[in-house]
Amino acid sequence: MTTHIRARAIFILKLGALMFPAVIAAFLILRARFDGDTSDMRYATVVALLFGATLFVRLPVATPVTRSVRRRISRLWWIVPIVLILPITVVSLIFGRVDVAAFVFHWVFGTRGVPIWDVLPFVVTAITYWVVIGWTIIRLDPFLCRFRGMDVALGLGVLLINPLVTEAGVNRGWAWSEAQESLAPRLASVNVHEGVDRPNIVFIFMEGLEQTYEEDEFGDAYAPIARLRAQGVSFTNVAQIAATGWSLAGTVATQCGAPLVMDGLSALTAKAADTSLVAGVTCLSDLTAKLGYSNMYVAGTELIGDQQGYFGYVNFFDTHGHGVVVDRSVIANQLGETGRVFSGEDGWGYRDDVTLSQALRTLDELRAAERPYFLTVATMDTHGPRAFMGEACNETGGEWFSENIVDAVRCSARLIEDFVSEVRARTAGTNTKIVLMSDHLAHRSNSYVDLMRYPRRNTVLFLDDGRAGEKIEKLGSMVDVFPTVLDSLGWLPEGQSHAGLGTSLLKAAPTLLEQYGLEALDSRIMLDTELSAAVWREEITVR
Repeated sequence: MTTHIRARAIFILKLGALMFPAVIAAFLILRARFDGDTSDMRYATVVALLFGATLFVRLPVATPVTRSVRRRISRLWWIVPIVLILPITVVSLIFGRVDVAAFVFHWVFGTRGVPIWDVLPFVVTAITYWVVIGWTIIRLDPFLCRFRGMDVALGLGVLLINPLVTEAGVNRGWAWSEAQESLAPRLASVNVHEGVDRPNIVFIFMEGLEQTYEEDEFGDAYAPIARLRAQGVSFTNVAQIAATGWSLAGTVATQCGAPLVMDGLSALTAKAADTSLVAGVTCLSDLTAKLGYSNMYVAGTELIGDQQGYFGYVNFFDTHGHGVVVDRSVIANQLGETGRVFSGEDGWGYRDDVTLSQALRTLDELRAAERPYFLTVATMDTHGPRAFMGEACNETGGEWFSENIVDAVRCSARLIEDFVSEVRARTAGTNTKIVLMSDHLAHRSNSYVDLMRYPRRNTVLFLDDGRAGEKIEKLGSMVDVFPTVLDSLGWLPEGQSHAGLGTSLLKAAPTLLEQYGLEALDSRIMLDTELSAAVWREEITVR
Protein backbone atom coordinates (compact mmCIF):
# COMPACT_ATOMS: atom_id res chain seq x y z
CA MET A 1 0.00 0.00 0.00
CA THR A 2 2.80 2.38 0.94
CA THR A 3 4.60 1.60 -2.30
CA HIS A 4 1.43 2.30 -4.27
CA ILE A 5 0.91 5.67 -2.56
CA ARG A 6 4.53 6.56 -3.11
CA ALA A 7 4.32 5.66 -6.80
CA ARG A 8 1.13 7.69 -7.15
CA ALA A 9 2.74 10.71 -5.48
CA ILE A 10 5.78 10.47 -7.76
CA PHE A 11 3.49 10.22 -10.79
CA ILE A 12 1.53 13.33 -9.74
CA LEU A 13 4.73 15.26 -9.09
CA LYS A 14 6.14 14.32 -12.48
CA LEU A 15 2.85 15.15 -14.16
CA GLY A 16 2.79 18.54 -12.45
CA ALA A 17 6.42 19.21 -13.38
CA LEU A 18 5.76 18.37 -17.03
CA MET A 19 2.65 20.56 -17.16
CA PHE A 20 4.06 23.53 -15.22
CA PRO A 21 5.78 25.40 -18.12
CA ALA A 22 2.74 24.91 -20.35
CA VAL A 23 0.41 26.16 -17.62
CA ILE A 24 2.57 29.27 -17.19
CA ALA A 25 2.59 29.85 -20.95
CA ALA A 26 -1.20 29.42 -21.14
CA PHE A 27 -1.64 31.82 -18.22
CA LEU A 28 0.49 34.50 -19.92
CA ILE A 29 -1.46 34.10 -23.17
CA LEU A 30 -4.84 34.31 -21.43
CA ARG A 31 -3.72 37.23 -19.29
CA ALA A 32 -2.80 39.23 -22.39
CA ARG A 33 -5.94 38.13 -24.23
CA PHE A 34 -8.49 38.96 -21.53
CA ASP A 35 -6.80 41.37 -19.09
CA GLY A 36 -4.57 43.23 -21.52
CA ASP A 37 -1.54 42.47 -19.34
CA THR A 38 1.29 41.72 -21.77
CA SER A 39 4.57 39.82 -21.51
CA ASP A 40 7.76 39.76 -23.57
CA MET A 41 10.93 37.84 -24.36
CA ARG A 42 12.00 37.82 -20.73
CA TYR A 43 8.95 35.77 -19.81
CA ALA A 44 9.40 33.56 -22.87
CA THR A 45 13.00 32.86 -21.87
CA VAL A 46 11.93 31.73 -18.41
CA VAL A 47 9.18 29.53 -19.85
CA ALA A 48 11.65 28.00 -22.33
CA LEU A 49 14.18 27.28 -19.56
CA LEU A 50 11.52 25.66 -17.40
CA PHE A 51 10.41 23.57 -20.34
CA GLY A 52 13.99 22.55 -21.04
CA ALA A 53 14.33 21.33 -17.49
CA THR A 54 11.23 19.13 -17.89
CA LEU A 55 12.84 17.28 -20.78
CA PHE A 56 14.73 15.31 -18.16
CA VAL A 57 11.44 14.18 -16.61
CA ARG A 58 9.79 11.07 -18.02
CA LEU A 59 6.14 10.41 -17.29
CA PRO A 60 5.59 6.73 -16.46
CA VAL A 61 2.45 5.21 -17.94
CA ALA A 62 1.37 1.91 -16.47
CA THR A 63 -0.04 0.39 -19.64
CA PRO A 64 1.38 1.41 -23.03
CA VAL A 65 -1.23 2.47 -25.55
CA THR A 66 -0.69 1.31 -29.11
CA ARG A 67 -2.21 3.38 -31.91
CA SER A 68 -1.78 3.44 -35.66
CA VAL A 69 0.13 6.27 -37.30
CA ARG A 70 -3.12 7.49 -38.83
CA ARG A 71 -4.77 7.60 -35.42
CA ARG A 72 -1.80 9.47 -33.97
CA ILE A 73 -1.98 12.09 -36.72
CA SER A 74 -5.76 12.49 -36.35
CA ARG A 75 -5.29 13.26 -32.66
CA LEU A 76 -3.07 16.22 -33.55
CA TRP A 77 -5.85 18.28 -35.15
CA TRP A 78 -5.64 20.74 -32.25
CA ILE A 79 -2.45 22.07 -33.88
CA VAL A 80 -4.66 23.81 -36.47
CA PRO A 81 -6.40 26.04 -33.86
CA ILE A 82 -2.96 26.86 -32.43
CA VAL A 83 -1.70 27.98 -35.85
CA LEU A 84 -4.85 30.09 -36.31
CA ILE A 85 -4.49 31.81 -32.95
CA LEU A 86 -0.75 32.49 -33.26
CA PRO A 87 -1.13 35.89 -35.05
CA ILE A 88 -3.77 36.87 -32.50
CA THR A 89 -1.35 36.01 -29.71
CA VAL A 90 1.35 38.22 -31.25
CA VAL A 91 -1.06 41.15 -31.45
CA SER A 92 -2.32 40.64 -27.89
CA LEU A 93 1.26 40.54 -26.57
CA ILE A 94 1.95 43.90 -28.23
CA PHE A 95 -1.32 45.75 -27.65
CA GLY A 96 -3.08 43.82 -24.88
CA ARG A 97 -6.70 43.12 -25.74
CA VAL A 98 -7.17 42.45 -29.44
CA ASP A 99 -9.16 44.95 -31.48
CA VAL A 100 -10.93 42.54 -33.83
CA ALA A 101 -11.92 45.31 -36.24
CA ALA A 102 -8.29 46.44 -36.53
CA PHE A 103 -7.02 42.88 -36.92
CA VAL A 104 -9.47 42.04 -39.69
CA PHE A 105 -8.76 45.31 -41.48
CA HIS A 106 -5.00 44.81 -41.46
CA TRP A 107 -5.42 41.19 -42.50
CA VAL A 108 -7.10 42.45 -45.66
CA PHE A 109 -5.13 45.63 -46.35
CA GLY A 110 -1.74 44.56 -45.10
CA THR A 111 0.84 45.62 -42.54
CA ARG A 112 3.71 46.30 -44.90
CA GLY A 113 5.75 49.07 -43.33
CA VAL A 114 5.66 47.71 -39.78
CA PRO A 115 9.23 47.64 -38.37
CA ILE A 116 9.94 43.91 -38.29
CA TRP A 117 12.68 44.19 -35.66
CA ASP A 118 10.25 45.81 -33.22
CA VAL A 119 7.66 43.09 -33.78
CA LEU A 120 10.00 40.08 -33.98
CA PRO A 121 10.51 39.69 -30.19
CA PHE A 122 6.75 39.37 -29.72
CA VAL A 123 6.54 36.84 -32.57
CA VAL A 124 9.27 34.76 -30.92
CA THR A 125 7.50 35.07 -27.56
CA ALA A 126 4.18 33.87 -29.00
CA ILE A 127 5.82 30.97 -30.82
CA THR A 128 7.68 29.98 -27.65
CA TYR A 129 4.49 29.88 -25.61
CA TRP A 130 2.57 27.79 -28.12
CA VAL A 131 5.47 25.43 -28.87
CA VAL A 132 5.81 24.74 -25.15
CA ILE A 133 2.06 24.12 -24.87
CA GLY A 134 1.90 21.95 -27.99
CA TRP A 135 5.00 19.92 -27.19
CA THR A 136 3.76 19.34 -23.66
CA ILE A 137 0.46 18.01 -24.98
CA ILE A 138 2.32 15.65 -27.31
CA ARG A 139 4.50 14.40 -24.46
CA LEU A 140 1.43 13.85 -22.32
CA ASP A 141 -0.48 12.09 -25.10
CA PRO A 142 0.04 8.56 -23.66
CA PHE A 143 -1.67 9.82 -20.51
CA LEU A 144 -4.26 12.15 -22.09
CA CYS A 145 -5.45 9.56 -24.61
CA ARG A 146 -7.03 7.63 -21.75
CA PHE A 147 -9.62 10.42 -21.51
CA ARG A 148 -12.06 10.09 -24.38
CA GLY A 149 -12.43 13.28 -26.42
CA MET A 150 -9.53 15.09 -24.75
CA ASP A 151 -7.97 16.04 -28.10
CA VAL A 152 -11.31 17.49 -29.22
CA ALA A 153 -11.66 19.42 -25.97
CA LEU A 154 -8.16 20.88 -26.29
CA GLY A 155 -8.78 22.02 -29.86
CA LEU A 156 -12.16 23.52 -29.04
CA GLY A 157 -10.68 25.30 -26.04
CA VAL A 158 -8.09 27.02 -28.23
CA LEU A 159 -10.76 27.93 -30.79
CA LEU A 160 -13.01 29.47 -28.16
CA ILE A 161 -10.33 31.87 -26.91
CA ASN A 162 -9.72 33.07 -30.47
CA PRO A 163 -11.61 36.38 -30.83
CA LEU A 164 -11.95 35.90 -34.58
CA VAL A 165 -13.92 32.73 -34.00
CA THR A 166 -16.05 34.50 -31.42
CA GLU A 167 -16.68 37.44 -33.76
CA ALA A 168 -17.30 35.35 -36.86
CA GLY A 169 -19.35 32.65 -35.19
CA VAL A 170 -20.93 33.42 -31.84
CA ASN A 171 -21.45 37.14 -32.40
CA ARG A 172 -22.77 36.76 -35.94
CA GLY A 173 -25.19 34.09 -34.80
CA TRP A 174 -26.35 36.37 -32.02
CA ALA A 175 -26.80 39.22 -34.47
CA TRP A 176 -28.90 37.09 -36.79
CA SER A 177 -31.05 35.79 -33.95
CA GLU A 178 -31.58 39.23 -32.44
CA ALA A 179 -32.08 40.98 -35.80
CA GLN A 180 -31.59 44.38 -34.19
CA GLU A 181 -32.14 47.51 -36.23
CA SER A 182 -29.15 48.49 -38.34
CA LEU A 183 -27.43 51.85 -38.04
CA ALA A 184 -27.03 51.98 -41.83
CA PRO A 185 -30.17 54.08 -42.45
CA ARG A 186 -28.68 56.74 -40.16
CA LEU A 187 -25.77 57.40 -42.52
CA ALA A 188 -26.40 61.00 -43.51
CA SER A 189 -25.06 62.19 -46.84
CA VAL A 190 -23.62 65.66 -47.17
CA ASN A 191 -22.91 67.92 -50.10
CA VAL A 192 -21.57 71.44 -50.52
CA HIS A 193 -22.44 74.10 -53.05
CA GLU A 194 -19.97 76.22 -54.96
CA GLY A 195 -20.81 79.39 -53.06
CA VAL A 196 -19.55 78.27 -49.63
CA ASP A 197 -16.64 79.92 -47.87
CA ARG A 198 -13.35 78.14 -48.64
CA PRO A 199 -10.91 78.52 -45.77
CA ASN A 200 -7.60 76.72 -45.74
CA ILE A 201 -7.78 73.63 -43.50
CA VAL A 202 -4.93 72.12 -41.48
CA PHE A 203 -5.59 68.79 -39.74
CA ILE A 204 -2.98 67.62 -37.21
CA PHE A 205 -3.28 64.01 -36.06
CA MET A 206 -1.27 63.37 -32.89
CA GLU A 207 -0.56 59.64 -32.63
CA GLY A 208 -2.40 58.35 -29.55
CA LEU A 209 -1.86 61.64 -27.70
CA GLU A 210 -5.10 61.48 -25.81
CA GLN A 211 -6.48 64.03 -23.37
CA THR A 212 -6.01 61.60 -20.47
CA TYR A 213 -2.29 62.47 -20.42
CA GLU A 214 -3.33 65.73 -18.75
CA GLU A 215 -3.89 63.88 -15.46
CA ASP A 216 -1.49 64.80 -12.64
CA GLU A 217 0.43 61.53 -12.59
CA PHE A 218 1.77 62.24 -16.08
CA GLY A 219 3.31 65.49 -14.91
CA ASP A 220 3.62 68.34 -17.39
CA ALA A 221 3.78 66.12 -20.48
CA TYR A 222 0.44 67.36 -21.86
CA ALA A 223 0.91 71.01 -20.82
CA PRO A 224 1.79 72.34 -24.32
CA ILE A 225 -1.45 70.93 -25.74
CA ALA A 226 -3.44 72.27 -22.78
CA ARG A 227 -2.05 75.74 -23.47
CA LEU A 228 -3.39 75.59 -27.02
CA ARG A 229 -6.95 75.45 -25.67
CA ALA A 230 -6.84 79.19 -25.09
CA GLN A 231 -6.61 79.66 -28.86
CA GLY A 232 -9.88 77.97 -29.78
CA VAL A 233 -12.67 75.64 -28.75
CA SER A 234 -11.92 72.28 -27.12
CA PHE A 235 -14.19 69.24 -27.09
CA THR A 236 -13.40 67.48 -23.82
CA ASN A 237 -15.73 64.47 -23.90
CA VAL A 238 -14.86 62.65 -27.13
CA ALA A 239 -14.66 58.90 -26.44
CA GLN A 240 -13.54 56.03 -28.66
CA ILE A 241 -16.08 53.66 -30.19
CA ALA A 242 -15.56 50.36 -31.99
CA ALA A 243 -13.65 50.32 -35.30
CA THR A 244 -12.05 53.73 -34.73
CA GLY A 245 -9.06 52.66 -32.63
CA TRP A 246 -6.12 52.79 -35.07
CA SER A 247 -4.65 55.55 -37.22
CA LEU A 248 -6.51 55.07 -40.50
CA ALA A 249 -9.72 54.28 -38.61
CA GLY A 250 -9.32 57.56 -36.73
CA THR A 251 -8.80 59.34 -40.04
CA VAL A 252 -11.91 57.77 -41.55
CA ALA A 253 -13.97 58.53 -38.44
CA THR A 254 -13.00 62.21 -38.25
CA GLN A 255 -12.98 62.90 -42.00
CA CYS A 256 -15.86 60.65 -43.11
CA GLY A 257 -18.03 60.22 -40.01
CA ALA A 258 -18.02 56.41 -40.09
CA PRO A 259 -16.35 53.57 -38.19
CA LEU A 260 -13.98 51.46 -40.28
CA VAL A 261 -15.94 48.28 -39.65
CA MET A 262 -15.64 45.23 -41.90
CA ASP A 263 -17.65 42.05 -42.19
CA GLY A 264 -15.17 39.53 -40.80
CA LEU A 265 -16.79 36.52 -42.46
CA SER A 266 -16.02 37.85 -45.93
CA ALA A 267 -12.94 39.89 -45.11
CA LEU A 268 -10.95 36.98 -43.73
CA THR A 269 -11.19 35.24 -47.10
CA ALA A 270 -10.11 38.35 -49.01
CA LYS A 271 -6.71 39.73 -49.84
CA ALA A 272 -7.21 43.27 -51.12
CA ALA A 273 -4.43 45.47 -52.42
CA ASP A 274 -6.21 47.74 -54.89
CA THR A 275 -9.83 47.87 -53.78
CA SER A 276 -11.62 51.07 -52.86
CA LEU A 277 -11.97 51.95 -49.20
CA VAL A 278 -15.27 53.01 -47.58
CA ALA A 279 -16.62 54.14 -50.94
CA GLY A 280 -20.12 54.34 -49.47
CA VAL A 281 -19.45 57.51 -47.51
CA THR A 282 -18.47 61.05 -48.46
CA CYS A 283 -15.31 62.32 -46.78
CA LEU A 284 -13.94 65.79 -46.16
CA SER A 285 -11.30 65.25 -48.86
CA ASP A 286 -14.07 64.47 -51.36
CA LEU A 287 -15.71 67.80 -50.58
CA THR A 288 -12.46 69.77 -50.72
CA ALA A 289 -11.50 68.14 -54.02
CA LYS A 290 -14.88 69.12 -55.44
CA LEU A 291 -14.31 72.71 -54.30
CA GLY A 292 -10.92 72.92 -55.98
CA TYR A 293 -8.69 72.48 -52.93
CA SER A 294 -5.16 71.10 -53.00
CA ASN A 295 -5.29 68.00 -50.79
CA MET A 296 -2.01 66.95 -49.19
CA TYR A 297 -1.06 64.43 -46.49
CA VAL A 298 2.29 64.55 -44.68
CA ALA A 299 3.60 61.73 -42.46
CA GLY A 300 7.01 60.44 -41.43
CA THR A 301 5.93 56.83 -41.96
CA GLU A 302 5.69 54.94 -45.23
CA LEU A 303 2.20 55.26 -46.70
CA ILE A 304 2.60 54.65 -50.42
CA GLY A 305 5.93 52.96 -51.15
CA ASP A 306 6.62 51.02 -54.33
CA GLN A 307 3.36 49.08 -54.12
CA GLN A 308 0.01 49.29 -52.43
CA GLY A 309 -0.68 47.77 -49.07
CA TYR A 310 0.61 50.20 -46.44
CA PHE A 311 -2.15 49.87 -43.84
CA GLY A 312 -4.84 50.77 -46.42
CA TYR A 313 -3.83 54.42 -46.71
CA VAL A 314 -3.27 54.30 -50.44
CA ASN A 315 -6.75 52.82 -50.88
CA PHE A 316 -8.20 55.68 -48.87
CA PHE A 317 -6.31 58.33 -50.82
CA ASP A 318 -7.28 56.84 -54.17
CA THR A 319 -10.94 56.61 -53.16
CA HIS A 320 -11.34 59.96 -51.45
CA GLY A 321 -9.54 62.70 -53.32
CA HIS A 322 -6.17 63.09 -51.58
CA GLY A 323 -3.98 64.54 -54.30
CA VAL A 324 -0.42 64.34 -52.98
CA VAL A 325 1.15 62.23 -50.21
CA VAL A 326 4.47 63.17 -48.62
CA ASP A 327 5.69 60.14 -46.66
CA ARG A 328 8.96 58.57 -45.53
CA SER A 329 10.23 57.87 -49.05
CA VAL A 330 9.63 61.43 -50.17
CA ILE A 331 11.33 62.88 -47.10
CA ALA A 332 14.28 60.52 -47.58
CA ASN A 333 14.71 61.70 -51.17
CA GLN A 334 14.81 65.30 -49.98
CA LEU A 335 17.14 64.80 -47.02
CA GLY A 336 19.50 62.27 -48.59
CA GLU A 337 21.24 59.41 -46.82
CA THR A 338 23.02 61.62 -44.31
CA GLY A 339 19.76 63.26 -43.41
CA ARG A 340 18.19 59.88 -42.86
CA VAL A 341 20.84 58.89 -40.37
CA PHE A 342 20.88 62.06 -38.34
CA SER A 343 17.17 62.78 -38.55
CA GLY A 344 16.09 59.68 -36.70
CA GLU A 345 14.72 57.45 -39.46
CA ASP A 346 14.00 53.92 -38.30
CA GLY A 347 11.57 51.11 -39.08
CA TRP A 348 8.50 53.24 -38.38
CA GLY A 349 9.68 56.42 -40.02
CA TYR A 350 11.12 59.84 -39.34
CA ARG A 351 10.88 61.40 -35.91
CA ASP A 352 8.19 63.97 -35.34
CA ASP A 353 10.54 66.97 -35.49
CA VAL A 354 11.56 65.99 -39.04
CA THR A 355 7.95 65.30 -40.06
CA LEU A 356 6.73 68.64 -38.73
CA SER A 357 9.60 70.48 -40.44
CA GLN A 358 8.59 68.80 -43.69
CA ALA A 359 4.98 69.81 -43.07
CA LEU A 360 6.07 73.46 -42.80
CA ARG A 361 7.89 73.20 -46.13
CA THR A 362 4.77 71.68 -47.65
CA LEU A 363 2.67 74.45 -46.12
CA ASP A 364 4.89 77.06 -47.78
CA GLU A 365 4.39 75.37 -51.15
CA LEU A 366 0.62 75.37 -50.66
CA ARG A 367 0.59 79.00 -49.57
CA ALA A 368 2.44 79.98 -52.74
CA ALA A 369 -0.33 78.53 -54.90
CA GLU A 370 -3.56 80.30 -55.76
CA ARG A 371 -5.84 77.58 -54.44
CA PRO A 372 -7.24 76.83 -50.99
CA TYR A 373 -5.62 73.81 -49.38
CA PHE A 374 -6.45 70.92 -47.09
CA LEU A 375 -3.25 69.81 -45.35
CA THR A 376 -3.23 66.76 -43.06
CA VAL A 377 -0.20 66.10 -40.86
CA ALA A 378 0.32 62.91 -38.81
CA THR A 379 2.88 62.31 -36.05
CA MET A 380 4.18 58.92 -34.89
CA ASP A 381 6.66 59.12 -31.97
CA THR A 382 3.98 58.46 -29.33
CA HIS A 383 2.75 55.21 -30.92
CA GLY A 384 4.40 52.89 -28.38
CA PRO A 385 5.26 50.50 -26.89
CA ARG A 386 8.59 52.35 -27.00
CA ALA A 387 8.85 56.13 -26.91
CA PHE A 388 10.76 58.04 -29.58
CA MET A 389 12.14 61.57 -29.32
CA GLY A 390 13.51 63.83 -32.02
CA GLU A 391 16.78 65.72 -31.86
CA ALA A 392 14.93 68.88 -30.89
CA CYS A 393 14.04 67.26 -27.55
CA ASN A 394 17.45 65.71 -27.00
CA GLU A 395 19.57 68.59 -25.80
CA THR A 396 21.94 66.26 -23.92
CA GLY A 397 22.70 64.06 -26.92
CA GLY A 398 21.46 60.94 -25.14
CA GLU A 399 19.27 58.11 -26.41
CA TRP A 400 16.60 59.00 -28.97
CA PHE A 401 14.23 56.40 -27.57
CA SER A 402 12.90 55.50 -24.15
CA GLU A 403 10.81 52.79 -22.51
CA ASN A 404 8.65 55.51 -20.90
CA ILE A 405 5.99 56.69 -23.35
CA VAL A 406 5.49 59.88 -21.34
CA ASP A 407 8.90 61.03 -22.60
CA ALA A 408 7.57 60.89 -26.15
CA VAL A 409 4.31 62.60 -25.15
CA ARG A 410 6.24 65.45 -23.55
CA CYS A 411 8.50 65.83 -26.57
CA SER A 412 5.80 65.59 -29.25
CA ALA A 413 3.46 67.92 -27.36
CA ARG A 414 6.19 70.54 -27.23
CA LEU A 415 6.99 70.09 -30.94
CA ILE A 416 3.32 70.32 -31.88
CA GLU A 417 2.84 73.52 -29.88
CA ASP A 418 5.79 75.06 -31.71
CA PHE A 419 4.45 73.77 -35.02
CA VAL A 420 1.00 75.28 -34.43
CA SER A 421 2.61 78.59 -33.48
CA GLU A 422 4.63 78.57 -36.70
CA VAL A 423 1.60 77.65 -38.81
CA ARG A 424 -0.38 80.50 -37.30
CA ALA A 425 2.48 82.92 -37.95
CA ARG A 426 2.85 81.86 -41.58
CA THR A 427 -0.90 81.95 -42.24
CA ALA A 428 -1.57 85.21 -40.38
CA GLY A 429 -4.07 87.36 -42.23
CA THR A 430 -5.54 84.40 -44.12
CA ASN A 431 -8.68 82.39 -43.52
CA THR A 432 -7.11 79.23 -42.09
CA LYS A 433 -8.75 76.68 -39.79
CA ILE A 434 -6.57 74.39 -37.65
CA VAL A 435 -7.95 71.15 -36.20
CA LEU A 436 -5.75 69.39 -33.64
CA MET A 437 -6.62 65.92 -32.36
CA SER A 438 -5.40 62.52 -31.27
CA ASP A 439 -6.06 60.00 -34.02
CA HIS A 440 -7.25 57.49 -31.41
CA LEU A 441 -6.65 56.61 -27.78
CA ALA A 442 -3.14 55.50 -26.83
CA HIS A 443 -1.99 51.99 -27.63
CA ARG A 444 -0.35 49.68 -25.11
CA SER A 445 2.72 51.12 -23.35
CA ASN A 446 4.24 51.34 -19.89
CA SER A 447 1.60 53.99 -19.01
CA TYR A 448 -1.38 51.96 -20.19
CA VAL A 449 -2.44 50.79 -16.73
CA ASP A 450 -2.29 54.38 -15.45
CA LEU A 451 -4.38 55.63 -18.37
CA MET A 452 -7.00 52.97 -17.70
CA ARG A 453 -7.67 54.41 -14.25
CA TYR A 454 -9.44 57.38 -15.82
CA PRO A 455 -12.33 57.96 -18.23
CA ARG A 456 -10.24 58.02 -21.40
CA ARG A 457 -10.95 60.76 -23.90
CA ASN A 458 -9.45 61.91 -27.18
CA THR A 459 -7.89 65.31 -27.71
CA VAL A 460 -9.98 67.47 -30.06
CA LEU A 461 -9.25 71.20 -30.48
CA PHE A 462 -10.47 73.62 -33.14
CA LEU A 463 -8.07 76.57 -33.30
CA ASP A 464 -8.66 80.00 -34.88
CA ASP A 465 -12.38 79.45 -34.66
CA GLY A 466 -13.41 82.70 -33.00
CA ARG A 467 -14.36 80.85 -29.79
CA ALA A 468 -11.09 81.11 -27.87
CA GLY A 469 -10.99 79.27 -24.56
CA GLU A 470 -14.43 77.65 -24.91
CA LYS A 471 -14.92 74.07 -23.69
CA ILE A 472 -17.70 71.83 -24.99
CA GLU A 473 -18.44 68.79 -22.82
CA LYS A 474 -21.08 67.15 -25.00
CA LEU A 475 -20.51 63.38 -25.12
CA GLY A 476 -19.41 62.21 -28.53
CA SER A 477 -16.99 60.05 -30.47
CA MET A 478 -14.58 60.56 -33.33
CA VAL A 479 -17.34 60.07 -35.93
CA ASP A 480 -18.91 63.24 -34.50
CA VAL A 481 -15.80 65.26 -35.33
CA PHE A 482 -16.62 65.12 -39.06
CA PRO A 483 -20.00 66.93 -38.91
CA THR A 484 -18.56 69.26 -36.25
CA VAL A 485 -15.79 70.28 -38.66
CA LEU A 486 -18.35 70.79 -41.44
CA ASP A 487 -20.48 72.86 -39.06
CA SER A 488 -17.48 74.97 -38.10
CA LEU A 489 -16.61 75.55 -41.76
CA GLY A 490 -20.20 76.52 -42.57
CA TRP A 491 -20.51 73.51 -44.86
CA LEU A 492 -23.23 71.68 -42.96
CA PRO A 493 -26.56 72.50 -44.64
CA GLU A 494 -28.90 74.68 -42.63
CA GLY A 495 -31.11 72.63 -40.34
CA GLN A 496 -28.86 69.56 -40.63
CA SER A 497 -26.97 68.21 -37.61
CA HIS A 498 -25.63 64.95 -39.04
CA ALA A 499 -23.01 63.74 -41.49
CA GLY A 500 -22.13 60.08 -41.82
CA LEU A 501 -23.06 58.53 -38.48
CA GLY A 502 -21.87 61.60 -36.63
CA THR A 503 -23.68 64.52 -35.03
CA SER A 504 -22.23 68.00 -34.79
CA LEU A 505 -21.04 68.63 -31.25
CA LEU A 506 -22.01 72.26 -31.81
CA LYS A 507 -25.66 71.25 -32.13
CA ALA A 508 -28.21 70.06 -29.55
CA ALA A 509 -29.15 66.85 -31.39
CA PRO A 510 -28.07 63.70 -29.49
CA THR A 511 -25.03 61.76 -30.59
CA LEU A 512 -25.05 57.97 -30.94
CA LEU A 513 -23.11 57.71 -27.68
CA GLU A 514 -25.69 59.81 -25.87
CA GLN A 515 -28.44 57.66 -27.30
CA TYR A 516 -27.00 54.16 -26.77
CA GLY A 517 -24.04 54.37 -24.39
CA LEU A 518 -20.55 53.07 -25.20
CA GLU A 519 -20.95 49.34 -24.59
CA ALA A 520 -24.26 49.02 -26.44
CA LEU A 521 -23.05 51.15 -29.36
CA ASP A 522 -19.84 49.14 -29.73
CA SER A 523 -21.87 45.94 -29.83
CA ARG A 524 -24.24 47.31 -32.46
CA ILE A 525 -21.38 48.48 -34.67
CA MET A 526 -19.49 45.18 -34.55
CA LEU A 527 -22.62 43.12 -35.28
CA ASP A 528 -24.02 45.40 -37.97
CA THR A 529 -23.26 43.69 -41.28
CA GLU A 530 -25.71 45.99 -43.05
CA LEU A 531 -23.76 49.02 -41.83
CA SER A 532 -20.52 47.45 -43.02
CA ALA A 533 -22.00 46.82 -46.46
CA ALA A 534 -23.33 50.38 -46.65
CA VAL A 535 -20.01 51.95 -45.66
CA TRP A 536 -18.04 49.87 -48.15
CA ARG A 537 -20.86 50.02 -50.69
CA GLU A 538 -19.33 47.33 -52.85
CA GLU A 539 -18.12 43.83 -52.16
CA ILE A 540 -14.45 43.54 -51.30
CA THR A 541 -12.83 41.74 -54.19
CA VAL A 542 -9.85 39.44 -54.28
CA ARG A 543 -6.98 40.38 -56.54
